[in-house]
Amino acid sequence: NIKNDAVMPGIISMLSFGSSDRGWAVIGAGSSEMSKANGEHMHRSLREFNLWNRRVTELGFVPALNEYLAGVYKEAPHHCTSLILPATGLMPETVACAECGRLMERFTMFRCCTD
Repeated sequence: NIKNDAVMPGIISMLSFGSSDRGWAVIGAGSSEMSKANGEHMHRSLREFNLWNRRVTELGFVPALNEYLAGVYKEAPHHCTSLILPATGLMPETVACAECGRLMERFTMFRCCTD
């Protein structure tokens, strides 16, 4: 069931990151810890490691990275993301923005080309 699927929100986030030209990144530690962000924010966070590296010893690398990324997202001007899903299978009722967490508007799109 799509409503109870724990993996689906992560997949939807990654698909929405692909809608921009900023790229995306995923960093994981085992099956339970994951950090995901658009490439611009992840790159900035990793470049600024010296600003949050003390939190790694307290929280672990991925949780400390997620904490820092949350601050990066709050500072950044809002960037819209979009998501194009094929019209097959079950569609989620709501989808949260992968960057700010707000619920996205739902549209239907028809598309001929991939450019």
